[in-house]
Amino acid sequence: MSLDGFRFKQFSIEHRRCAMKVGTDGILLGSWVPKGAHKRVLDIGTGSGLLAIMMAQKTLGSSRILGIDIESNAVEQAIENGKQCPWPEKLDFQHCALQALKGNCLFDVIVSNPPFFSSNKSFSSDHEFDANPMTPQRRLARHDTALTLEELLANVHRLLTIDGLFYCVLAADLQHTYDLVDAAKLFIHKQTTIHSVAHKPAKRQLLCLGKQIKEIQRETLVIQTANGQYTEAYRNLCADYYLNF
Repeated sequence: MSLDGFRFKQFSIEHRRCAMKVGTDGILLGSWVPKGAHKRVLDIGTGSGLLAIMMAQKTLGSSRILGIDIESNAVEQAIENGKQCPWPEKLDFQHCALQALKGNCLFDVIVSNPPFFSSNKSFSSDHEFDANPMTPQRRLARHDTALTLEELLANVHRLLTIDGLFYCVLAADLQHTYDLVDAAKLFIHKQTTIHSVAHKPAKRQLLCLGKQIKEIQRETLVIQTANGQYTEAYRNLCADYYLNF
């Protein structure tokens, strides 16, 4: 993936001014969210606008998608990317912290690739999913200094409609995730555990949460085979986006 940008089947993402570059986490999450007649969508920590634009591709023309970020450079980059994509009328990007977003208008879908590493945890062991250079801005974007998981989930509950769904990607080894979900009065609807290669420990989990109690659907996804080829399951999941899938 280029430091300047990344081209998908229907749009391109420039990310030169973003701490968070296009990476596997965001593409996985955006592909995993199902298509639907979503009226209002919120992308928390939008960065380059990748998830918001992926959502624009898979929603109806009447859908409205808001991406927010605390980094002004990222918001400016997302605005530019949104203008260049095929669905600019669906998109709005704001320089805004999640905690400051007013709850007078609720969302039926919320997505986030959040800063899920603890502020005292090294990032160096996570190179399989993210090979981009580490900078102070990237460290802030990937660690929970400005937005803890507890704050994220509490605000998701505040901003989600009664039947709405929250989709996120988290580190697979995060402890207390389930306790925090319970504390936020949210319930897991679906969980997909991600392995880079079948024989290696899981690195990520994709979660779908809601306010309603549902039977949890649990799945496992392997990205690559032992000889380095993408698995059929991963190709099928991301087929609408990757150029070579």
